[in-house]
Amino acid sequence: MATNYSSAVDLWSLGCIVAEMFLGEPLLEGSSEITQITKIVELIGPVNRSVMPQYLHLPLLDVVELPQQHSPDAWARVGPVLSQDSEGLSLIASLLQINPDDRLPCADALSHPFVVNEVRALHSGQEDSREPENDDERDEVIVIEDSP
Repeated sequence: MATNYSSAVDLWSLGCIVAEMFLGEPLLEGSSEITQITKIVELIGPVNRSVMPQYLHLPLLDVVELPQQHSPDAWARVGPVLSQDSEGLSLIASLLQINPDDRLPCADALSHPFVVNEVRALHSGQEDSREPENDDERDEVIVIEDSP
């Protein structure tokens, strides 16, 4: 229920998507806003004033009591899969920072070694060496800029 939306929200989503690509399943599957927030806290750790100064200004936190510590079991299914790719884990960890101000900016995410290596692999044909059959199959490059 934050009222201040920036690219940091999209970068959080990107971190979840990259993790889900490794896992092959949703990272933080919640059935309601409250269960979703609880799953985030269990995975990332407690939300409080020291990690997120904006904490006091989130309306939902006036009515919801969040767990005060993370669950070691939450990373148990994630850790072994992600530890196979340390650059992927580094990117995910940089994007899944609870404080939006601490998340990796767009430009840095695009130049992160994981992204650079994946793009390089695609361009060298290591991932898919076949030529596109038509223009609809050609990859498009999308430039993302941080919002002010």
